[in-house]
Amino acid sequence: MQIQKLVAPISNFFQRSKKKPAYATIERAGQSGFIYETGISSEYHVYGFGEGPTKDSFLIGAGNPATAEGAIFIRQSTGDFRKVGLPDETAFLSQFLKLPSGKYIAGGMSAIGRGALLLGNEKASHWESASIDLHPFSSITALGLMPDGSVVAFAGHMITQGKTKPVLFRSKDEGITWEKEDIKLPIGVIQSIRQSKQGSLYAGTSGDKDPMFYVSDDSAMTWRELPAFPTYKTYKMIATYLHAEGQKDERLFVVLWGYKTDIADRVVRIYSFTQEQNAWHEHPPVDESHFVFAFFPASDGTLYAGSEKGLIYQSTDLANSWKKVGTFSTNIGAQAFFEDSNGVLWIGKDAIPPNEYGLWRKV
Repeated sequence: MQIQKLVAPISNFFQRSKKKPAYATIERAGQSGFIYETGISSEYHVYGFGEGPTKDSFLIGAGNPATAEGAIFIRQSTGDFRKVGLPDETAFLSQFLKLPSGKYIAGGMSAIGRGALLLGNEKASHWESASIDLHPFSSITALGLMPDGSVVAFAGHMITQGKTKPVLFRSKDEGITWEKEDIKLPIGVIQSIRQSKQGSLYAGTSGDKDPMFYVSDDSAMTWRELPAFPTYKTYKMIATYLHAEGQKDERLFVVLWGYKTDIADRVVRIYSFTQEQNAWHEHPPVDESHFVFAFFPASDGTLYAGSEKGLIYQSTDLANSWKKVGTFSTNIGAQAFFEDSNGVLWIGKDAIPPNEYGLWRKV
């Protein structure tokens, strides 16, 4: 089953007043390690982050699920927030890719569940819909810039309700034109990707059969399979991460959730893989989590996971143990993480107006 994220649209372009953003602690939730950002109102959930047009800025994919209005906010180096109008009021964006030219490609899904793909200028201040019919395709799950200079966007081609087959869209002109390519693999969709410094593309998948993980060494033209995982009935690899790339202790991490026997048996597991062992190692569970919605490796080596019941966990020993570091009164601990140029960790999550905000930062 495809679990889809919600994000939402905009119609107007406006700029907030030039005053410093306000913050408030979450002492009422029993936490002092996070503060919320009121520069984005509490109607907006936050679903994704991206690199900004300047060094100290970043992009925020947000949306109001009550009105199906999606938005991109730019957090500027001054600390102010700028809301940018989108051409498609049902574009729910969670993926951002900044191209070498400075232009942007953003992906996600629409309010009716089909894929959404937008092109942005160098300032991320103007966005246009990509010239591609995404009606039969599910959410854009991942975007990547390939070694050959092409851009790829991964999605699922909807066959029946809840069933997809994997496809990718490839552009050789910074998103102006796209070509669809079927991925002939026994999976539902390529769910998460990570590209190595040498250009290999690591791909976590989702599907209704035994979990499969693939690697491409030729810009997503062909794929080779890594060793098999333990058996699951339905699964989703929500994150892929390369640790200590190019070093002796290099290893590949995959965060997987699914169920092994029936839908009541949902589990979250983190696996690591090394070339030397040529097998997947299963790490201890993330407490009692049945879902992990976001996973993030910070620059200091700390791993963060956003779980259900408003929980956030961290690991300082490469996923061998986990500590609860955040408890929120909303349903999801985190839907996205981002580390800014100053090393500050930001959290995007669900919001409940008027007091529960969707954007937080660690202090």
